[in-house]
Amino acid sequence: MLKKLNLEQIELIRKEFQNFILNEKENKSIYVLFRIKKDNSTITIFKNGTCFVQGLNKKPIFIFICNLLNLHFNDEVYDLKKKENHDLIKHNFIGSDEVGTGDIFGPIIVCASFVSEKNIAFLKKMNITDSKKLSSKNIFKISKLIINKNKIPYFVKILHPLEYNSLIQNKNNLNKIKALLHNEAILELIKKIDKNVKFNVVIDQFAIPEKYFNYLKKEKIVYKDIIFCTKAETKYLSVAVSSILARYFFLKEIQQLSEKLSIDLKLGASFKVDQQLLEICEKKGFDILNRIAKCNFKNIKKLLNNLKRKV
Repeated sequence: MLKKLNLEQIELIRKEFQNFILNEKENKSIYVLFRIKKDNSTITIFKNGTCFVQGLNKKPIFIFICNLLNLHFNDEVYDLKKKENHDLIKHNFIGSDEVGTGDIFGPIIVCASFVSEKNIAFLKKMNITDSKKLSSKNIFKISKLIINKNKIPYFVKILHPLEYNSLIQNKNNLNKIKALLHNEAILELIKKIDKNVKFNVVIDQFAIPEKYFNYLKKEKIVYKDIIFCTKAETKYLSVAVSSILARYFFLKEIQQLSEKLSIDLKLGASFKVDQQLLEICEKKGFDILNRIAKCNFKNIKKLLNNLKRKV
């Protein structure tokens, strides 16, 4: 149940579900503004600002409404608090995050990790935070502690440049690729968790839920009971852990690639990266790019165009 929704929030719900609103004759209560019937569930909006969801699919719909209104879903009582003010450390959560999407060199890595209530104290001692705020040294230190303690179940999916470039060539965009990776990581991690344990799943949002699930429409198995949250790594401990572990495995991949190429590869897509791309192409040829870099970056297209002009 959502309480004390304001007029703007109510109108957002009305607009989102406008094709499923029941007509006034079916709305017999003087206390009800409108009712919505969708996916074997009923959403009732009361004049006092309360939103009540009933039916077979009430939890996914409830979570969808929470995401729509930028509110936080509380699994125990279906009550809400603002995401910005809630750390969500009292429940079991799977969090999933990705790294490498803004780096020309190396893979994209998605990590999903499961943080149970009993592991919160252990993680809090390490001052877990968003991986982007941590130095590489601290990333390695924290990740090794998490891995060696073997307390936090996790699954890491690595998409190497060769696979990434193939997906891009087959007309998949970055968000679809991320959706595929997150879905796989979540499903694989769930296999490691006791079937009797209840949990929520959070993804650091990169697309609206409707588009996310549309990207996965051809997949045989899709995990759907998801909370989508922007900047989730700052609000959910499990996402912060996944962010750190994903960064750790990404940095390891970059180290290995640097050793193979005998060059200290730079992260990101800066001018220094452009210089390294040119140096590598001059030594190894153009074909190597498909195996070490994300070839749809503008930097690479510009480099190849410039080199063609010189030929």
